[in-house]
Amino acid sequence: GSESGIEIYIRVGASPEHTSSPSTMRASLWQIEHCKLYTNPENFRRWMEDHDGIVPKARVFLLFALFSVLATVSLELARDSSVAFWIGHQAWVVPFLPLIFIFAHCWHIFGRTPPFLAIVFSTIVPAIVAIVIGYAYQIPLNQLASALVLPGCQASPGFQVLQEAYDAAEEVYDACIIDLANNTGRSPKMLRTNVVLEDCFALPEYVIQYGIWKREWGYLEYLEVSQGCTGWCDSGKLPLWTRPDRTGRDGCSSVAAIIIQGQAVQLANVMIASGICTLLLSLVMLMFQALAQMCKREYC
Repeated sequence: GSESGIEIYIRVGASPEHTSSPSTMRASLWQIEHCKLYTNPENFRRWMEDHDGIVPKARVFLLFALFSVLATVSLELARDSSVAFWIGHQAWVVPFLPLIFIFAHCWHIFGRTPPFLAIVFSTIVPAIVAIVIGYAYQIPLNQLASALVLPGCQASPGFQVLQEAYDAAEEVYDACIIDLANNTGRSPKMLRTNVVLEDCFALPEYVIQYGIWKREWGYLEYLEVSQGCTGWCDSGKLPLWTRPDRTGRDGCSSVAAIIIQGQAVQLANVMIASGICTLLLSLVMLMFQALAQMCKREYC
């Protein structure tokens, strides 16, 4: 056969009668090309130059996929009223972290290779920030859920404030019912089935107390409306923000503990796990990036 055919027989280790099939010839050529690629540093360097955009594109795609999980989880945490009330809104930082490495990728594709430290900052730092924020939620949420299930929830200063806020709301509601009964001639029992606390906004006592307890009343209203609980420490209270549909409702402190332990803590765990995966992937991609740069400089 031809000279190239002889070379194929020698490298692959096959005789001419075993390579007469076109599929066998194609497979042998494919093996030869990849053998050259992996055994010849110069060929590998050229391949890296021809595929220069693969590494940064792959890094951005994989990291963006992981950060999409982090962004979704952090948004769930940030929008949770119980988490926002007790911990804060730090989770709003996480959805904006992908912008850092997207900026580094855009810098690369427009012809300016970012320095190695910039790549580290755009990959490692966001992952570490996500992990730290995850632990900033997980630890206090676990402690909070454990404290909420203990008897005598008024022992904690934060719980005592909520109990005082509920007591103030109950006093305003009772005063509102008495005022409406005097003005309309209807019985207080009938009024309680149709009137909620927000209907008393024109009452002077409501305006004063609302200015004091606006944040606490908002949280108690959220729990009563969304979870069907009443009061704070004590169960069986009459609802203030919803119309009474049943008796014997649970106290909102125990319901809040279930929500925090069953939802918020799990979201924080997912954030930590996703952050660790992002960090490990970032380290692997950076190592591959460093290897590619070494090969381009003919060091391998």
